[in-house]
Amino acid sequence: MIPSASGDAYAGRRAWTAAVAALAVLAFLTLAYPVARAFAGYEINFNEGWNAYRQTLAAQGVPLYGSVPRYTVVNYPPVSFHVIGFLGRFLGGVTAAGRYVSLASLGLIAILVAAIVRRFTRGMAAGLYAALSFIVWLAVFSPDRIGMNDPQLFATVFGLAGFYAFLTNPESPRILSLSAVLFALCLFTKHNLFAIPLAVGAYLLLGRAWRPFLIWAGACLAASLALFLAARAVDGPYLLVHMASARTYSIRAAVLRSAAYVGMFQIPVAVLVLWCWRNAASAPRRVLVLGAAAAHATAFILSGGHGVDRNIFFDAMLLDAVILAVALADYEKSPSGIFAVLLLAPLIAPAALAPPVLAGEAAESAAAPRLEQEFQETIEFVADHAGRAFCANPLVCFAAGKPDEIDMFYVPEQIALGKLPESELVNMIETYRFSTIEIGLPGGELVRPDNFSINLMHAIERRYRIALRNTRYAILVPKLD
Repeated sequence: MIPSASGDAYAGRRAWTAAVAALAVLAFLTLAYPVARAFAGYEINFNEGWNAYRQTLAAQGVPLYGSVPRYTVVNYPPVSFHVIGFLGRFLGGVTAAGRYVSLASLGLIAILVAAIVRRFTRGMAAGLYAALSFIVWLAVFSPDRIGMNDPQLFATVFGLAGFYAFLTNPESPRILSLSAVLFALCLFTKHNLFAIPLAVGAYLLLGRAWRPFLIWAGACLAASLALFLAARAVDGPYLLVHMASARTYSIRAAVLRSAAYVGMFQIPVAVLVLWCWRNAASAPRRVLVLGAAAAHATAFILSGGHGVDRNIFFDAMLLDAVILAVALADYEKSPSGIFAVLLLAPLIAPAALAPPVLAGEAAESAAAPRLEQEFQETIEFVADHAGRAFCANPLVCFAAGKPDEIDMFYVPEQIALGKLPESELVNMIETYRFSTIEIGLPGGELVRPDNFSINLMHAIERRYRIALRNTRYAILVPKLD
């Protein structure tokens, strides 16, 4: 008996429903703790404090790029600092505002991913599959980025909105201009999210769409120039100096980080490579091929930079999710058993990696009351000591009302590059410049953090003693006390 077309369609819908339901369960499980943690009263990671200082400066009208960087740097563009700084007035502070915006951004990213996939398929099932896949991948690959005060997800909303706008009508001058403005906002929120705009520009050039390209590129340049001049007028003349601050590069780190990414996303990456090879000549789909190539090349190359985190792979993950769903939709009319296997196979890796992540999150969730108490007692100890403070975890110093003294991701890089003498930092310790020094306690032991040089740590050990210790932080005060 030959299956009917309607029977094939029904079987395909059932397979999509089963796969989407499985992804929804995984998404619920893996999102539960990161979402709850966004409302907790303790630090998620280093970036939160770094961003909080700059968001507060923006809210207070202090120029972000008013001087040449020395011990601290603002090597992110300004849009997120001003937006979160403004919202912080109404949402309980900049850290809370940044976390809420991060959660809202993740929801908007899911909607935009689904909408983009729908432009290349006939129904919503593939879009839901892609959106939920990205959420699950993110929750397993980099859960600390969910609900964290950081501009990455916020900027991604602008980038995906610009991409979606372009896909709706790549010949309309109004749509092209809107897309360009959204891309400019994306880049002035997070400067490393240029892969998709680059792909759109390349797509127009390769298609010899000269007039649309000139309109799009002109609008993008105009919007970028307007944002640059506004930033220069409001935030000072040294934006480019801050943004161009040098950092060391490690080929080994790039290889290891890229291998970790490919190792987790073996099936989606394999599907992406095969699909791109087969669809490179397809005009409507070429923009996805170009986007995937640009996103992966960008991530693989930039992942070797010092201080680069897993977020550098987020654009690549987004294109993985979109192309995986589009590729699967092409096989929707396959025999139901085969199609179900195709849909469920990409879930194997995240499902296998989720249990240890969930176990760690469950343990941290159980410890949340203690973590909040310890974070508050650490802040209070630093705040109660008059004078300057030096924090390896800047949210401690920020919450204690201390100025941002030293960026311990920036300064060690400048020392390694020979742009700043290590003796200056060591001399600050030797002369008791700081009334308190905060250092994290991985494993509960006071060990030298990766970004603390041996000479710096020796100076701290000579001149300071531990006055407060809990499971996450150690506070040191001068031995003269």
